[in-house]
Amino acid sequence: LPTERDAELVSVRIQADGSILAAGRFSVGLYIEMLVIKLTPSGALDSTFANSGILLISGDGDDAEAHGLAFDAEGRGLVAGFVMISGRQAVRVVRFSQAGVLDASFGSQGKAT
Repeated sequence: LPTERDAELVSVRIQADGSILAAGRFSVGLYIEMLVIKLTPSGALDSTFANSGILLISGDGDDAEAHGLAFDAEGRGLVAGFVMISGRQAVRVVRFSQAGVLDASFGSQGKAT
């Protein structure tokens, strides 16, 4: 991650294979987006996940932050947090595949608000 940006990780999970996923927030321009990173067991960004190990989840034109990370029985990731909508916080849950792709069958293009 670029060091000149504001980033914070608040939830970490270790998978059975030793890989590490962490979720939080990342400043992108004027907005904050949900952030999920995946590291290999050796601590390198996992190039097979999302965009070279980094998944940024847009707040759809406003701020969004991740505060929790979990996995379902099929190994898909779930991130819980909030998104700002018309100046108010709304709860958001996002589901993504093991490859770091938003699950279009969940909510609206992977995002439930």
